[in-house]
Amino acid sequence: MDTLLQCAPGAAEGKLAPAPRIAHNKTGQLSEKGCTVEVVPVSLKLVAGVSAIRLTLPDDLRQRNARESVGLALNELHQRFAHEASP
Repeated sequence: MDTLLQCAPGAAEGKLAPAPRIAHNKTGQLSEKGCTVEVVPVSLKLVAGVSAIRLTLPDDLRQRNARESVGLALNELHQRFAHEASP
């Protein structure tokens, strides 16, 4: 399964690590400078659940700005459901 992962700086060099989240980040930006949103394949065995929330994705996620727009939408969802379980 392909997933979009917000990665810490260094993803371009092949060092994939999740980006740390900053609590109450009102700017709508990723938590650190240099963080990117990357398409990462994940084995279905590692998936614990799938949310009922749906996002409209751009047609082509190879472009960085397309991936970042989805990352910003995910940040908004995290902020919206910060104090409750996401559906």
